[in-house]
Amino acid sequence: LTPGVNVVDICLPNYLHFEVAQAAFAAGCHVLCETPVALTAAETSKLESIAFENNLRFYPGFCHRLNPGIVFAKELLENDDLGMIRMIRARFSANTNLHKDHWVNEPDISGGGAARYLGQHGLDMFRYLAGEISSCYGISTSFSPELTVEDSAVFCVQSSGGTLGSIEVSWSCPGGRNIVEIYGSAGVCIVDYDTEQVRFKTADMVVWEYRDMQGPDMFHRQILHFADVVRGIQSPIAGPADAVRANEITELCFPQKLSQKCLG
Repeated sequence: LTPGVNVVDICLPNYLHFEVAQAAFAAGCHVLCETPVALTAAETSKLESIAFENNLRFYPGFCHRLNPGIVFAKELLENDDLGMIRMIRARFSANTNLHKDHWVNEPDISGGGAARYLGQHGLDMFRYLAGEISSCYGISTSFSPELTVEDSAVFCVQSSGGTLGSIEVSWSCPGGRNIVEIYGSAGVCIVDYDTEQVRFKTADMVVWEYRDMQGPDMFHRQILHFADVVRGIQSPIAGPADAVRANEITELCFPQKLSQKCLG
């Protein structure tokens, strides 16, 4: 690594994350790593231990926690404006036109398809809003005959507090939607990534209220936040234990590359 560098942002194909993160830690660098941060929960846990032993920051790229709409929804929950969370639905879908020669289509390189790429963000967001996941179920398939990894998947989860969740992800949906819906006992909040707008309605409101997502986007906010974490100005909003848990749940739901269903 270049002398004087003390932070590394890893944005490489998934199978390289583990090796590069180890090298960065060995050089005394703090690490921000895109998700999934490693191919398995075991590898992720090992990186967590190395960072801890060397007193270095290891930050997983769970950028959705810093999405302006999710930040607002979190504030509503913390202020008890929505009451007890009953259900959360998250959908992230698009048509990425992946083909058989893309590196994502090699399970040994990517670790898997849409469930690991998009699904882990949804799992982390659910845990951030509703608490730890106590039970999970997954179903996946590939609608593209060229792919050997899943291009579409659904996680059905439940938190230890009883909140139900549906996390739907797909790479094969033209005109897909990117949206998070939070339903509580006293209100509803819908974060629409496509329109960059939040709408919410509580029990004492007659009509929906709308808010535009203003300010830096979640990627910009993540970089700024991580810089402040390294400087000791802020506490990390996510940590390596969250990355370990995301991999654990994904492995429970999808232990094989195209599992049709698995109870966890």
